[in-house]
Amino acid sequence: MTPPKKKTVIIDTDSGFDDILAIFALVNNPTISVPFISTVGGIHECPNRASKFLDMIYPTATVVAGISTQDVSNEVPSWLLEYRRKLDTIVSPNSGDVINEDVTLELHTSLQHTLRKYPDQSIDLLCLGPLTNVASWVNNEQTSSLLDNKLKSICIMGGNTPVSNNDKAEYNFAQDRKAAQAVLTSPILQNRINLVTAQACSKNVIDDQAWKDIIEKTQAGKGILSKVFEVESSKDTFKYDPVSAFVLANLSNSDLVSVKATDVIIDQESGLLIGTSNGGGSERSVSIKFVDEVKIGSEYLAFINDAIANDPDI
Repeated sequence: MTPPKKKTVIIDTDSGFDDILAIFALVNNPTISVPFISTVGGIHECPNRASKFLDMIYPTATVVAGISTQDVSNEVPSWLLEYRRKLDTIVSPNSGDVINEDVTLELHTSLQHTLRKYPDQSIDLLCLGPLTNVASWVNNEQTSSLLDNKLKSICIMGGNTPVSNNDKAEYNFAQDRKAAQAVLTSPILQNRINLVTAQACSKNVIDDQAWKDIIEKTQAGKGILSKVFEVESSKDTFKYDPVSAFVLANLSNSDLVSVKATDVIIDQESGLLIGTSNGGGSERSVSIKFVDEVKIGSEYLAFINDAIANDPDI
C-alpha cells in the first residue's frame, strides 16, 4: 500500500516548556513532517540560544534564530523571571549566546529556501509565541509572496476569546501588539488563520489522572521531556501549546475540532481582541476563525504519548 502523504508543518516558537512538548508531538507524529523551525523572543528571551537548543534536539529540521520581541515597554513580571530561570536549566548547558547580526536576513532566506521546495497550498504554519517573526515575513515582499502561494493554513496559539468580561490581553499578543495587528489584518494571511486562544486551551484540557500518568511516563526516561517535567510539573504550564499542535494536526476533522468565525478588532494599546458586539467599531473589524471546541480524548492522549515514547536521551 502507498503510505499516506504527510502534512508539512513549519513552526515559529518562543521555546517555552509547553512549546517543547507541542513540537515533540508534531515531530514524532508519523503523519507530519516538520522541515523548518524558527525561534522568537517571548517566554524564552534569547532566540539564538533557543535555536541552538532546538537544532540539537530536532536535527531533521532547519532551525533558525528569529527576532527578539519588539515591544519591551512592560516590566518583566516575577512569574516570567522564575519561568525563565527554570527554562535556563534545560537550555543553557547546550547552547550559546552569540548573536547573529544578520538574524533577519537569515530568517527570511532560510524560510524562503524551505518554502520553494513544496507545492502551492501545501504547508501549515504553527505559531507558538509572539508574532514578531511572522509580521516580519508579511512585511517582506518576497517572503510574503511565497507565503501567499505555499501556505494552506495557519494555527496561532494566542489572543483571547472576545467576550464581554475580558480585561487583559493574552501574553503572546501583549508582548508584540503591533505584530499581532499586522498578522491578523494581513490580506495574505487573514483567511487562513485559526486562532487557538488562551481560553480555548484552558477549556479543552486533559483531566488530572491522565496528566498524572503522562508525568509518570516522562519520569521513567532520561530525555528532554523528563528534564522539563523535573523542573516544572505544573499542569497549567503545559496545557496551551500542545492543544494548538493537536488542533493543527486535526483541523480537517470536524469531529475533533470545531471552528467559529467572529468579527473582532485588535486593541492596539493592549493587544486585546474585542468582539464587534462588545463595542468594537465595525469599520476596523476583521473576521477571524476561532477554535471553539477541541475533543480532548483518546486521540489527544495518543498524540502526546507518541512524543513521550520518542523522547531522546540527553
